[in-house]
Amino acid sequence: MKILNPKNASWSLTIFLTSISIMILFNIYILTTSTHHPEYLDEKLYISCGLKYLHGTSPTLCNPEHPPLGKYIIGAATAYHVQYLYLVSLFIITIFFSYLIFSRNSEKVGILASLLLSTDTLFLNVYRHFLLDPPSMSFSLISLFLFIYWYSKFKHGVAPSKKRKNVALLLLSGIFSGLALSCKWQSLYVIAVIPLLLLWYLIKNFLSRNDKLSRFSYPLVAYVGGALTSYILTFAPEALTAGFYGVINHNLLMMHFMSLKHPLLTPLSAIGFLKLMTKAEYWRLGYKAVLIFNVSKTANTVIYPTISNIMSSGRRGYLVIYVGLGGLSWYGFMPSLLVLAKKGLEGNLSESENILILTAFLSLINVLYGPLDWYYIYTLPFLYFSLVDVLLKAGRKGEVALLALLLMQLTQLTLILAGLIPWKISLVI
Repeated sequence: MKILNPKNASWSLTIFLTSISIMILFNIYILTTSTHHPEYLDEKLYISCGLKYLHGTSPTLCNPEHPPLGKYIIGAATAYHVQYLYLVSLFIITIFFSYLIFSRNSEKVGILASLLLSTDTLFLNVYRHFLLDPPSMSFSLISLFLFIYWYSKFKHGVAPSKKRKNVALLLLSGIFSGLALSCKWQSLYVIAVIPLLLLWYLIKNFLSRNDKLSRFSYPLVAYVGGALTSYILTFAPEALTAGFYGVINHNLLMMHFMSLKHPLLTPLSAIGFLKLMTKAEYWRLGYKAVLIFNVSKTANTVIYPTISNIMSSGRRGYLVIYVGLGGLSWYGFMPSLLVLAKKGLEGNLSESENILILTAFLSLINVLYGPLDWYYIYTLPFLYFSLVDVLLKAGRKGEVALLALLLMQLTQLTLILAGLIPWKISLVI
């Protein structure tokens, strides 16, 4: 499969070298400075559980809320002392496959969107921690790229070939989707576009051609087969200790966690979108408030202990303004996404643009779970794509605006690392 042609090769190398340079310099600075930076307590648990898994502990006995693969990888990276090579590798994979996906539509879009993404401070900060989301997102993007590559060759109305190469693309896409889900279920909202489009492909061709259903079922069967196989295999070590029913119970436990202990709550969703659109969180206690949040132990103290403690002490509001966390481009995400959605409904977008805009909307579901930084990395690549795509369609002025945004984000990153502007400002009202 020839992914890159000669004229794109130099730009591919540029994206690769730029992203690795930014991430390496960012990590070197973090490791050598005493300046406070955003920390995530979850990574300590994932490192501990990953090491325990490698020594034979069943995943059901340590952080059973999430699938085990991501913690196995984190544990292995820690055990073999390649932690930072692992983190940089994930960052490069994410940036590089974002470029490959976006450049299927336009070379300029691929270049500028991936460069803006690589300078986003929230994105950089999440990728310097041992969280489950970076490996999950990396696998998701590889899966999405393989699907888009297949989709660009076999459009609606064309019967899929039975050749091994064509089936292999979707089989590989399914395998990487399974690996993404095996790290964290939040990746579902990124890769959901693949089975949805394959199912639509199947139904459309079956109804329009009145042919045998099996004739058009190969793409969906190949994808789902690959996804299920890779997902199930990641539970193989657990099956040896806990048995088949132990694996089933583990998955049921994860469903319980997602539905009851980590539910979709309207106040959390509102705050999540507020952060995306304004780079600010606003929490308010009281029924007359714009945003109301339940401070019960089951919902609040587990997920947001700081906010819970402030509200429990009698304070009425808590405001967080993210000065340095998140790129300046955030203010243009939702308007650009809505503009492209309108163009898509009018039939003025290419097939690859339609796929990416649909993925952007689906990935926004992660933001509904609340304003946790790592949820945003699932949607940021596609939001940057929408912003860049809209501005490039505006012509010369749009190109100038994009270059200005890139320069401002690089300046913002430099000022943060120099300690001249804070990551965030917290106010208790």
